[in-house]
Amino acid sequence: FMALAGLNIVLLFRGLLRREVRPFVRDSETRLYVVIALLGATGIAAALTAAGQMTSGWHSIREGLFQSVSFLTTSGFTIDNISAWPLAATAILVGLALIGGCAFSLSGSQKILRLLIIGKVLRRELTQTVHPEAMLHIRLNRRRIDERAVRGSVAFVLVFFGLLALGVLALELDAARMDF
Repeated sequence: FMALAGLNIVLLFRGLLRREVRPFVRDSETRLYVVIALLGATGIAAALTAAGQMTSGWHSIREGLFQSVSFLTTSGFTIDNISAWPLAATAILVGLALIGGCAFSLSGSQKILRLLIIGKVLRRELTQTVHPEAMLHIRLNRRRIDERAVRGSVAFVLVFFGLLALGVLALELDAARMDF
């Protein structure tokens, strides 16, 4: 149920109401959500197995899948002491928590839709360096996205990570001031 909470609730409702899987398969954001969750689970499982933290490969895959979905949906559930995990696994978890779930989902943080839009903006800019006269529009699920929405998404991501960097800096300065 935790993985379902990270999906677009409109697509989830439509898929359950019509009893079909096609809306999920067609949606590029849902496909990227599944790929990110599986890549995160694979990376965590590989880090845990390499560090010798888990006794079997299946146990590390199960732990990695649960924790990656938990952090991707920002639900906060854990089944193990992740502070004892290797640095690579915790870095993957932090990255997943910063990405978040799909747009119109019950998860927090950034949304995969914004990540998808920024990826398409970067691809468009690289293409325009090669073909400067080309008129390229950003499309998502075969629909053109308005340039104001694209600029708004990029601005939101920049403000989000800028405030995150300021918060980390403030915490580091405060920790350096404290006596241990």
